[in-house]
Amino acid sequence: MTEKIWDFIEKKKFLIFFVIITLFAMYARISMIEFVSGDFYSCLEPWFNQLKANGGLSALKLDIGNYNLPYLTILALLTYLPVHPIISIKMVSIVCDFICALATMKIVYIVFKENKNKDFFALIVYGIILFLPTVLLNSACWGQADSIYVAFILLSIVALLEEKYLKAFIFLRNIFCF
Repeated sequence: MTEKIWDFIEKKKFLIFFVIITLFAMYARISMIEFVSGDFYSCLEPWFNQLKANGGLSALKLDIGNYNLPYLTILALLTYLPVHPIISIKMVSIVCDFICALATMKIVYIVFKENKNKDFFALIVYGIILFLPTVLLNSACWGQADSIYVAFILLSIVALLEEKYLKAFIFLRNIFCF
């Protein structure tokens, strides 16, 4: 019986470690999600409330905040969710943290395609990205939008490495929109 368990673990070790890293990363973010920063009080919450009070998407015609229209559109869409603003705003950045981590894994797979240890390297990079203090604090603690930009940069790099130039250009264009 124990031999079967060890065989299963050996065959599925990449998936097991991927899930463990993901769960710990999610736990770390959830433990910080209710922290309210000064930026939230002074900027994000007033913008969110103004968008919500003026009809969500229809409020985009107003002069609200100092972020570009795509980010304000995301905020406007979030006003329709039955979730506290701090959680919905931070979830956007948290999702982008995971997109960044997955994109870096893809970059590792492309760059190390001939290396027998590419799975190990990819998991290490995935974990590093998700647990870098700047990444973790920026999204889960402060609710900043930096991971959105970085996700588009990394997706653009992936597309360039795959020689999908139009896709790379579209991702690159999105960086400048936010």
